Amino acid sequence: MTIPPEQANHALNITLAALQLLMKHCIKYMDLKIYGENTTSFSLQLLSFAAVVRENLKGSTFKSVPDWTSVTDDNPHIKSHPHFDKTVDYLPPS
Repeated sequence: MTIPPEQANHALNITLAALQLLMKHCIKYMDLKIYGENTTSFSLQLLSFAAVVRENLKGSTFKSVPDWTSVTDDNPHIKSHPHFDKTVDYLPPS
């Protein structure tokens, strides 16, 4: 199956926009440090995302490509996170 170049370019531009937004949010990862002490609960997925970013970030630059598939509710790295206890009573927004 051959994909027309315009369609392929459009798909990659959408992917680029999503990745740029994700990178922007990764750099804002520091928000977790700013608000983490005062919040009452964390989702497991947010803590897992923070762990993956922390493992791969050096300063404000990624030192390696994060394995985003490891962002899960059962990521073993979150159990040692200082805010893990705040995941116990987490209720997702309704």
